Amino acid sequence: MRLMLLLSCLTLVAGCSDEPSFDERYNAQSDTLEGAAMNIENEMRNRMVVSNTIGREPPGPDRKK
Repeated sequence: MRLMLLLSCLTLVAGCSDEPSFDERYNAQSDTLEGAAMNIENEMRNRMVVSNTIGREPPGPDRKK
């Protein structure tokens, strides 16, 4: 009985150690969001360059293309 309890406790502890910590998950999500934000900024910058080149305002959310 004691052996069974000891093995089940060790199994639980071993199973929990495989999960990434909060800090690891936070850093991974932060990196993902920073990458997405950079993509959005680059897209907006490219649209501004194109619109300035052809001499008109870029389309916005309330304007049609």
